[in-house]
Amino acid sequence: MTVSNRAERVVEPANTRCRVEFTVFLPALSGYVPDEMIRCISSFLDFAYLACRPSHNTATLLAMDKALAAFHTHRKIFEDTGVRPDGFSLPRQHALVHYVRGIKMFGSPNGLCSSITESKHIPAVKRPWRRSSRNKPLPQILLTNTRLSKLAYTRTDFGKRGMLRGDVVSHAADVLPPDDVDQPEHMENVGDAQDVDGPTIEAETTVGTRAAHTRTVFELAEEMYEPRLCTLIRRFLFEQMQDDNLSADDVDPSEWPEVSLRQRLSIHTSASSVFYAPSERSGTGGMHREIIRSAAQWYKEFERRDTVLIQNGPEGDAMGGMLVGRVLRFLSFVYDGVSYPCALVNWFLPVGDAPDAIFGMWEVRPEKDEDGQRTIGLVHLDCIIRACHLMPAFRSSRIPHSFHFSDSLTAFKAFYVNRYIDYHAHERIL
Repeated sequence: MTVSNRAERVVEPANTRCRVEFTVFLPALSGYVPDEMIRCISSFLDFAYLACRPSHNTATLLAMDKALAAFHTHRKIFEDTGVRPDGFSLPRQHALVHYVRGIKMFGSPNGLCSSITESKHIPAVKRPWRRSSRNKPLPQILLTNTRLSKLAYTRTDFGKRGMLRGDVVSHAADVLPPDDVDQPEHMENVGDAQDVDGPTIEAETTVGTRAAHTRTVFELAEEMYEPRLCTLIRRFLFEQMQDDNLSADDVDPSEWPEVSLRQRLSIHTSASSVFYAPSERSGTGGMHREIIRSAAQWYKEFERRDTVLIQNGPEGDAMGGMLVGRVLRFLSFVYDGVSYPCALVNWFLPVGDAPDAIFGMWEVRPEKDEDGQRTIGLVHLDCIIRACHLMPAFRSSRIPHSFHFSDSLTAFKAFYVNRYIDYHAHERIL
């Protein structure tokens, strides 16, 4: 599929499993953090993410050397500002210099940490001991561990055979007629991300099986104050129906398919994106699933419109050929007997040809038309790779106390695409 027209989570520590401690206490700097500190932490995060990849090649090892050298260069700012006036003598920071050599000799650590023996001691000794009668507990502990190992092997074997796919609800949906299965569209009790079993695929995004409501093209255009909606759908259909990837800009709009203003559109409030994330602690097959939301009311309160990564060009382009879109609506409709799941998005375009030199992340800005309004596009769900996290570029502005976080994606002029939100984002957003 092709894109029809051009185009929140909290940041966590990069690698708690790596256990390479980097704890600093920033001094009182009148609210100003030197660029060197930001570069230092960014380099450390790059190294930590790279170190925990499941496999390595010459490029990743060179990237680790480069990130480590930058970290050692920029961390001197903590000595100059008095945070570490006596220098650095932390054993775990010293261990960083041995990672590349160790990987060449023994292979990828793949998340191995210095606390692995302690963490394994809990399920192997402490919990079985608590289950025992405390009278000659060793044979009971060994028997418990043996049975748990057999159960774990059985589950892995069943997963490889495809016996654990789906759940009770999906089975009922296959057996019963669609009207007999009530699946909550908001999926409020489902987490935003989870590990799943399944075959290895690059990325697959699907909307929910049941629409929240339906609208005609005219009704939705009136609801969103978007008179160009019908034109966007016609353009979208033209490019989806072209086998030779002919751009809609190359032909007269009169040749685009005709769409009635009474065409029914199904509106969905969420979509599921499944992708291969080998560096995550994923399920069998290394698959990871995220729920992307686009709802007028989230938990009956504020609006929630998630942002996604959309593949729009070759990987050699800026940001790997990806653009960022904020999902205004998830739509699906039938035209000439073919179902088209798609997303109506606001475009965010990358600034420059490389990530920001200080933060190490791509800067994006909303694309606007001649009237200063954010542009809107319609994309097929096959173009959506996964959800992404945008961090506002605060610059020198101060945030008022009355500011609500739900307005973050509309109140700022520029954003950073957070590649440190998880392992897959760090690998995908180059």
